Amino acid sequence: MVLKSRLCLLLLVFLSIDLALSETIRFAPLPGAYREELIRAYSPLLKLLEKKTGFTFEMYHYRSYEELFEKFMKGEIDLITMCTLTYYQLKEKYQHAKAIASFNRDPKGASYSCILFSAVDGPHRLKDMVGPIALPQKMSTCGYFSASIILSEKNISLEKLGYRFLPTHEDVVKAVLAREYGAGMVSRKVFEKYKGFGLRPLGESPRWPSLPLVANTKTLPPEVIRKIEEALFSLTPEEQKKLAEGRYGFSKVSDEDFNIVEKYKRHIPK
Repeated sequence: MVLKSRLCLLLLVFLSIDLALSETIRFAPLPGAYREELIRAYSPLLKLLEKKTGFTFEMYHYRSYEELFEKFMKGEIDLITMCTLTYYQLKEKYQHAKAIASFNRDPKGASYSCILFSAVDGPHRLKDMVGPIALPQKMSTCGYFSASIILSEKNISLEKLGYRFLPTHEDVVKAVLAREYGAGMVSRKVFEKYKGFGLRPLGESPRWPSLPLVANTKTLPPEVIRKIEEALFSLTPEEQKKLAEGRYGFSKVSDEDFNIVEKYKRHIPK
């Protein structure tokens, strides 16, 4: 009777693992760009993960950070990309968020910065800026948070200067190039992409831990998370070359990496 009970228990364990490893993973990226661009950026990575893990990945898109947070905390999304500030804020609200890997932003590793910029015929110095300035969404690391840090170093108040939130980093670039705003804030990656169109850097933020891939431990079993981690860290250089997001591979990450936000906590928008 004892032997039968143990066999039943083992069978249940194996069945649960088998079910876990055949899950559909619901993935949503940060809403820093429009849906079509995000699909182009992440689809190659998701297809490669499907091949390596045997899971099915479904991609969802939300227009705001607030909606993404809500869906994740309700258990409707299993895997998301975050930025430094949003992951820090999410961890304060939701204990089931776990960063499992960081996207390397360039061949040097997993960190990035944000650029405050103008058009080439705009202001040359921070003190010459006339507001309001264009910012990505409120919760973006490269939005109010980094802009306030950069300006405060020159004793300039972002509140007094004024600002407007726009949906995406690309919208910020377009608005500055159209002379709708004298300056704007974007990630260095986006700045470098559009620099040739006539952008001038005015200031740069501290280096932030790169975008983490965050698992929902309330909806994903540990063995599923482990398989995703193994797949990410086993990518070959040839596989990475086929990717948009993930082109430079992934780095290990821990919650301690994001403690840098504490130093600048007073700059987090209310």
